[in-house]
Amino acid sequence: MEAFNLPGQQVVQAIQESNVSYPAGSIIVGDGEISIRTSGEYQTVSSIGNTSIGLSKQGVPIRLNQVAEVRDSYKERTSLSRIGGQECVSLSIRKEPGKNTITVVNNINEELANLKERFGKDLEFRTVIDRSLEIGDAMSNVATTGLLAIVICYFVLSFFLGDFREPLIVGISIPLSVLITFIVLFFAGVTINTMSLGGLAVGVGMMVDSGTIVLESINRQKKMGLPPPEAALVGTQDVAASVLGGTLTSCAVFVPVLFLQGVAGALFSEFALSISVALIASAVISLLVLPVLSAQPYFKPRLDFGGKKPSRFLLFRERALDWMHAKSGNALLWSRSNPRGFRNSLIFLGALSIILAVFIPARLMPPVASRYAQVDIELPPGTALNRTQRISADLENKLSKLDGIEFVFSRLGYEREALARDPGARRGVHQGVINLSFRSEGAADDARAEIKELIASLKNERGTIQLRPGADTVARILGVDKSEYSVIISGTDLEKLKHSTLEFARELQKKQILRRVSTTLDSQYPEYQIHVDRARMSLMGFSLGEIARQVQLSIGGRDAGHYREGDKEIEIFVRYRPEDRNALRDVSGLPIIMSGKPVNLSSVADVDYAYSPEFILRQNGIRIARIYGDLGSAFSSSSMDSLLKEKSSGSKDLVYLEGPERKEAAKSLIGLMFAGVAAVLLVYMLLAVQFEDLILPFIVILTVVAALTGVSLVLFLTVTPWSIVSGMGGVLLAGLVVNNGIILIDHFEKHRKDGNLEEVLREGVALRLEPIMNTVATTILGLLPAALSIPGPSPQQAMAIAVIGGLVGATLLSILVIPNAYAWLRK
Repeated sequence: MEAFNLPGQQVVQAIQESNVSYPAGSIIVGDGEISIRTSGEYQTVSSIGNTSIGLSKQGVPIRLNQVAEVRDSYKERTSLSRIGGQECVSLSIRKEPGKNTITVVNNINEELANLKERFGKDLEFRTVIDRSLEIGDAMSNVATTGLLAIVICYFVLSFFLGDFREPLIVGISIPLSVLITFIVLFFAGVTINTMSLGGLAVGVGMMVDSGTIVLESINRQKKMGLPPPEAALVGTQDVAASVLGGTLTSCAVFVPVLFLQGVAGALFSEFALSISVALIASAVISLLVLPVLSAQPYFKPRLDFGGKKPSRFLLFRERALDWMHAKSGNALLWSRSNPRGFRNSLIFLGALSIILAVFIPARLMPPVASRYAQVDIELPPGTALNRTQRISADLENKLSKLDGIEFVFSRLGYEREALARDPGARRGVHQGVINLSFRSEGAADDARAEIKELIASLKNERGTIQLRPGADTVARILGVDKSEYSVIISGTDLEKLKHSTLEFARELQKKQILRRVSTTLDSQYPEYQIHVDRARMSLMGFSLGEIARQVQLSIGGRDAGHYREGDKEIEIFVRYRPEDRNALRDVSGLPIIMSGKPVNLSSVADVDYAYSPEFILRQNGIRIARIYGDLGSAFSSSSMDSLLKEKSSGSKDLVYLEGPERKEAAKSLIGLMFAGVAAVLLVYMLLAVQFEDLILPFIVILTVVAALTGVSLVLFLTVTPWSIVSGMGGVLLAGLVVNNGIILIDHFEKHRKDGNLEEVLREGVALRLEPIMNTVATTILGLLPAALSIPGPSPQQAMAIAVIGGLVGATLLSILVIPNAYAWLRK
């Protein structure tokens, strides 16, 4: 091309002008109309080489194949996929919004089965990441958790009722309540998913509360000598108000949740609806169906089980109940006789709960174990794909030998189409991802520990290699599976912005405020920067735009049209040969031709080696940089706030702000906090109507305050962060713990005029202790499988832990706080 003084743009233009199919209109011939079209498309690859691209000085046509090599080839690779050490073609399939994931995957698997049957051994299809398995596991775990909760509740009821037959009555109410809930959810257009089904699993222990109270009251009437039908009627009437009041207060807390916005609203609206419907259905069944069943002869109490002597079960039960009554009676007596010590103890517990609540870290979503994990590889920018491939292959080989790993699948580099779909993504041939699948959840923890040790043993010059646990389904859908914290630094001075960002990142890492610190300025791509001398350019008659276009065509290449081969369109791409463009001297020596005058690029420009950022971020038109990381400890949040204020006040040119992650978490937690306050107000109004008193409900609300002590303590001890899931547990407690107060206050009000107030208080605690402990035990033990992740990880684990802690704290304190507060009020 230099010999003929041909610019690259002339070659592109010649190919485009020689490869056309152009309509020219139509003519009338007789009574008909015939269209005319100029047809000049390339028919063979060799015809492309015969394209005339200009004339020599002697006027002889210059053919393309005289200055270029025309090959039927492939684009330069920017990515590759590999599984089990063998290269493969990977295909990612995403479902449409609103479609059922499991149904879509089942349809895909059917098509894969057809393809396997069609191609036989010629092709092997393997599914490496199947998100429907996580969804199926989550739903299976939730369903199993619910079944375990039913079994546990049955044995708890058998213990408190002293019989193995009567609890079957309450057990019957659970499937009936679930059936009614499914019917309502169907007509409400709610699908069966981890949250709607999770509401039923969490609510199993609550569903038996109404039936337990009614059955305990009927059983007490039977022991007093009333015939079964009359005992069923009297016993149900005695506690009907308490059952309805407790159910309404439990459901009232979910009304504000239905109106939550953002992540919390999207996550818990179906949960709130399902558990509310289930509780209402269980209350209706307990008041209408359960009394009829309890009047049947089969359910007549048989405390001795037909034996002459009490069974070991009954003896153990009586001893346990006697011990429980004695301890509660002694605790009440101490609190009544030592008001100052009791008051100081409450103040201490309240202060302790506040202190613990402050030190508990907060994040949007709690971590949930996944069957997948991911190893991110990021080598120094500018690393070629073949080097990335060698390092990845070595790491894949070591990972595949670890126990507990089912397969190793890697994706290296990037796809141009992916960049078009997600321009902000960080992709390059120096980056790669190794996806790991574990054989079981039990093996996952051990394998992750070995992977971390393996990564730590790698040499630093290989770049950054880190393990990222696979986010659970809910977190991934909500987009919260990345770093839990980020800092945004903005400013107009680019150099100062770079220096301050990197310096602040090192400070955060050194002070251990953030872990796994990274910035958007870490990756600096090497590049040759062409600085054109405008004076020399003007003297030679060139323009800056023409120089830039010729350099771009020579190095990057340009699309010159398409060659049709049957139904396929193959791109015709024009660029210099690799041996003519892969060194600095080749770049400097690029011929720049204008009006037939060729000069080297070095004659009009200087070519320098430099670095540029991987991408440029702007916010409101101002350049920004971001620092990512995970909070190092419970104190990191307050330390970060202080540092941001200090940095912002000490700099006039830069602004330091929190990223959206913590703001979103704070927004959701504040929303749940307001929902909790609204729930308490609704509960207060319902209690005021039930008691026909404006003061008594305040005593019941004290149980909510007592529950916060238990929540703070259990979250601190189990290292469970504040999140929208544990926060939802706090909202749920507002409707749960008041039931204990309702039961006690209801008895105190009915009998306070019958005798001495102190006797009424002791008698009320003694009589209502068993139903209180019964309902609390069923709820706590019903939540235990979810809290312990039995049979597997549960999205409701953090919620279950918070509810269990709150119930324990509220129950232990309400037995003492409610009688003392009531006595103080009446006196």
